[in-house]
Amino acid sequence: MIRGDIQAWSVAAEISIAFQPIVSVTQNRIAIYGYEALARDSGGACPPLLAGACASEEVYALNFHCQRLALMTASVMGLPASLAMNVMPGVICHPRYGIREIMYFAQEIGFPINRIILEITELERVPDYRPLRRHIDEFRQEGLRVALDDFGTGFNGLNTLLELRPDIIKIDMALIRKIETDRDRQALLFGICSGGERLGMKLVAEGIESLDTVKILSRENIDLMQGYLFARPQIGVLPTVDPATREQVARMFATLPCPAPAGDAAGAPALCQ
Repeated sequence: MIRGDIQAWSVAAEISIAFQPIVSVTQNRIAIYGYEALARDSGGACPPLLAGACASEEVYALNFHCQRLALMTASVMGLPASLAMNVMPGVICHPRYGIREIMYFAQEIGFPINRIILEITELERVPDYRPLRRHIDEFRQEGLRVALDDFGTGFNGLNTLLELRPDIIKIDMALIRKIETDRDRQALLFGICSGGERLGMKLVAEGIESLDTVKILSRENIDLMQGYLFARPQIGVLPTVDPATREQVARMFATLPCPAPAGDAAGAPALCQ
């Protein structure tokens, strides 16, 4: 029944779900921390309506549809790790498309709430955080985690971080690019890392495309990463890190004096090699 619903919804909206892994990279192993669900249209791109992301009932409805499709697809595929899904802040309290409805849907199909990460996007200004926190905290008691997506761009700044107190901060790839040689970027990134650690928040570095980037992040004990180096988003499968990349990373770690020692295995409800 669920598989039939997935097919019907996908055909109706011409949308599929691609998955990209978020990995924990340490001197001992590369482990899957979770998968981000990404909506893709018939051409393999982000649907234009979501890419523009101007707040509207139509956008909220499509976002809700994509979340349900992601949950159903992950459930059918037997996803063994956490599932990260994007959500616009303005829809969190929506009576029809909000966080309560998506959490109730997850319960209905038997997907554990403690394996859901809601990634709050940066494309909307939030005039009042109090109702958002009330709705989010209701399900945090059941294990829901919240991430700030693309932190450092758009409206996801320090005020959003302090008001919502996310569990995870995802650093936008614009900051990660050139991190190997740009000392200003390094200082800013490591300042965010230090502050996040003091506040009990995990840091995910996005847009990882080279071993040099992994090296400099690992030197500062940043181990949660996401990017093309490890796997590109794929529709209908759960990508894994290929053996050649694992070997290259292992060789790189052998050259580091102080690599990330323990990783974030404790932070993931389910990990797979």
